[in-house]
Amino acid sequence: MPKVKIRPQELFDSKCFFDIITRTNLEFIEFPIKTLEEERYFLGLNEAKRKANFEYNFSVLYYGRLVGACGIKIDQHRPWIGEIGYFIDRDYQRIGTATEAVKQLEKIGFEQLDLHRIIILMDTRNLASERVAQKCGYKKRRYNGKSPPHRGRLLRLFPLCENQVMKKIVQGERKIRYVQKDARGENQTGWNQLKPA
Repeated sequence: MPKVKIRPQELFDSKCFFDIITRTNLEFIEFPIKTLEEERYFLGLNEAKRKANFEYNFSVLYYGRLVGACGIKIDQHRPWIGEIGYFIDRDYQRIGTATEAVKQLEKIGFEQLDLHRIIILMDTRNLASERVAQKCGYKKRRYNGKSPPHRGRLLRLFPLCENQVMKKIVQGERKIRYVQKDARGENQTGWNQLKPA
């Protein structure tokens, strides 16, 4: 397994990120950044985003070398849900770098940010990202047999819940949603009341 670490992004990462963005074919990610100055400006916003509990962005390091980025965006209407995103330099793809970065992000999300659910949204054509999600235990979820539209593209939703169970607060009462398989192998779901701590 590659030696992968993630750390909060710093301003001095801007040149490396800009190089990765301009030389790697990231066809499934929309980047509004066109210049190095715009990249510096974007990285300068990270502290404010963290303080507002909006977004937590990290640099992905492979044996100490910056090879990509990843982050968690917090759902502002449901702050117990986070969305993971990532990109990796073309020279460091297909060696488990993104998979390990996602696993480290999950740990941060569940243990430090107190998330109860993490999702990955992606373009349906992005098969490499789909493999990363599946390796990390995410499952495809469809809406009425279709993926939800997003900016003119179809996306797949891969939810991962803490211990594969979604915790939710319902009308001031803590309840837990469970999913279990019945004798025929079909999922059965329901809600159980949690006992007060």
